[in-house]
Amino acid sequence: MERFHRNLLLKKISESGMQNAFEESLQSALSCRKNAKEIFDFWGRYLKNRIDEEGNKNRFRKLVSVLSSSELRECYGRTLMNTEFSSAASFTESLNRRKRLAQLGGARHEWKVASKKIAPKFCESLGIRAPRIIHEEFSHHDLPFFRSGVLKPLGGGGSNGVFLKLVDVVIDVKEKIKYDASNFDLKLAMHECLESGRVNCDKWFVEELVKGREVDDFFPVDLKFYTFYGKVALVLEIKRFPESKYCWWTRAGEVIDTGKYNNKHFKGKGFSTSTLKMAELIGENIPAPFVRIDFIQGEYSCLFGEITPSPGDYDLFNVETDTRLGEEYILAEERLIDDLLNGKSFEVFKTFSV
Repeated sequence: MERFHRNLLLKKISESGMQNAFEESLQSALSCRKNAKEIFDFWGRYLKNRIDEEGNKNRFRKLVSVLSSSELRECYGRTLMNTEFSSAASFTESLNRRKRLAQLGGARHEWKVASKKIAPKFCESLGIRAPRIIHEEFSHHDLPFFRSGVLKPLGGGGSNGVFLKLVDVVIDVKEKIKYDASNFDLKLAMHECLESGRVNCDKWFVEELVKGREVDDFFPVDLKFYTFYGKVALVLEIKRFPESKYCWWTRAGEVIDTGKYNNKHFKGKGFSTSTLKMAELIGENIPAPFVRIDFIQGEYSCLFGEITPSPGDYDLFNVETDTRLGEEYILAEERLIDDLLNGKSFEVFKTFSV
């Protein structure tokens, strides 16, 4: 890697003008990250010391807008008091820090009510109905007979190991593979999930199958609410069959581009205000800045699905969405602290957290 030479950049400013030198070196640092830290530091100091010269305030703001959280210097905020540190807010970094907290021995309280056994009971205590459990915990060797329902592993996520059983067919939700409805074939499919690592624990249960809301579509859609301590900021609607399709919604019910699943978009039906309020009720009763609350939109009503503290591929949002959700995370942390200081006790949560 070529060394960064401050004098060469100063010469470039002299020969080509500040704007050309600034844009060219900034683009180089962003595209290949070669000497990026040195280039960012150079321009930060150079512009900070010449902030009142023509055009430098706008250049400084542009520089700050492209820096990552770790690249922002404290002195930049004092250079221009109204310079936004928007890049300091990142949903990805917030959830990464949450994972690091667990590695350091932190509690991450949201996980205490996220298990598939506890979460439905927790939500039902808040007056929110979940699908009826047909068969409690069992191993794949002891798979009980059932005519129709949803077979799920007690652990795991991302629809891995989830099977929908109708009277005459079984469908792997993740892989879209169809099996014969016999217990023998279903046991083999469960065994394959365990052998492949898609499911890491041989504990399963069966819940009722909720019929979809469309006359020509038997299967329900999933509604996933990105909830920041009692405030929904983003909603994902998923149609699972015949292939997975996705539609992102703002809190206000407007379709939005988040950078995820752009090639698998469909025109969704949206969500009701009552379902949004249910998600926020659950979220405000969990002492954590963020959880995703999942619902199953059925033919007649919306039922609780699960609590997901760490959604899969949370790092794939575009910059705009990642920043916006990161800001919601920061605000949620502040609201949570305020509530704790004001004596909020989270009694329902304490009843179910273990």
